[in-house]
Amino acid sequence: MDKVTLEARGYGHAAFVLAVVAFHLWFALDAWRASSSLENLMLVVPLTAVALALSAFILAGILRSAADPPDEDVPRPVDPRIPLLMLALCAYLGGLMSTGFDVSTFLFLCASLWLLGERRIWVILLYGGALTAFCVFGLREMISVPVPTILFPGG
Repeated sequence: MDKVTLEARGYGHAAFVLAVVAFHLWFALDAWRASSSLENLMLVVPLTAVALALSAFILAGILRSAADPPDEDVPRPVDPRIPLLMLALCAYLGGLMSTGFDVSTFLFLCASLWLLGERRIWVILLYGGALTAFCVFGLREMISVPVPTILFPGG
């Protein structure tokens, strides 16, 4: 087998998935050893079970594709929206310090929706505003560190 055939069969991907499985199992067992109380394990065990189920699904797909003859490895062209969304994310992170969490989040959501094809302005504004308010007020309830905001002061 040459190198192209090995890569096409997904052995590297399978090794990565198995490493993720090993990490999840180690983390769950370590949490169990630290404390077997319900409070300690109520998030760890279900998330580990989900990770194991997803890993089994992915590994089954890798095994199925290993039986098929490898196709030509022709890279697909990059969707031009991807670099634009990456730039929007960079602008969002930069804007967090200068314009605040609320304005940056709203602008990022609106720009992302427009870049992904939504053209109804009322949907963009309503979705962006609702999700921004949800994120700002939810973040205020979850953390005790004040987050700089302009539209939703206080709290």
